Amino acid sequence: MNIPHLLASLAALYDVQPQEGKYKGIIIALAVPADAARRAAVPDGLPADEMHVTLAYLGTTDQQTDAVPLLNLAHALSDLADHTPPVTAHFGGPGKFLGVAGGKDAAYLSVDAPQLPQLREATVRAAQQAGMTVDTTHGFTPHVTLTYQEPGTPHPREQKIDDPFAFPTLGLWIGGSRVSFPLRAPRAEQAFAKAAGARPADPRAAQALLAQLGGDLARLTRQDQAIIARTDEIRQHHQRVFGALMAHIPAARGSALEDAALHHAGEAAGATRAAAL
Repeated sequence: MNIPHLLASLAALYDVQPQEGKYKGIIIALAVPADAARRAAVPDGLPADEMHVTLAYLGTTDQQTDAVPLLNLAHALSDLADHTPPVTAHFGGPGKFLGVAGGKDAAYLSVDAPQLPQLREATVRAAQQAGMTVDTTHGFTPHVTLTYQEPGTPHPREQKIDDPFAFPTLGLWIGGSRVSFPLRAPRAEQAFAKAAGARPADPRAAQALLAQLGGDLARLTRQDQAIIARTDEIRQHHQRVFGALMAHIPAARGSALEDAALHHAGEAAGATRAAAL
């Protein structure tokens, strides 16, 4: 899967933030707004702009070889976001997932929002209908990871954070890059019904992807033509050089010089005949 082409196609329709990094996961997520993330952040923990609630994990970019399901999913998530209001939430208590990252514990804060279970179900349905595989290894525990710790280390955020906040966007994170869909509908109930009938990808996105591919093919064709032209120039140069040698340096019959000259003379004669046809 050509991720730059995919992101270019999505950028024609949606808000895309391309980012490079080592992370290769594909997730549907709710990014924690900046103010709330800064309040929750801990020293040496995850940066505030990486804090999120994962609604669905869809494998990695290495596993996903076909861009079409992601185009379908982006369109479905856009529809879902159009009919879903911002999700009001607040941080709950601290917790840990033990030994989940190279033997380290993931320290997190739970996230409490009544809409999250339904929104999670809607995004999972949308992903499956788009042709994506949703990881079901674990149940859904809404949380925001703060940091990864050695086992036995005290949780870094024991004090409760009371201020509520609202998730303003639904996100499709492809590796380090993020596609965002603003949440803006007055009634959430419409969103969950809409997700059940997710439409195929917007043809404009597919057209944009084809345009990108077509541009690459045209560029490669021009490069091939330039290589062929340069090869012809070199061949003609060799023919002229050997012609000059034969005119000024008598070659013994059967010598390597005569063989080379005859070879190039034959090529020249063949090219002349081909041009005349």
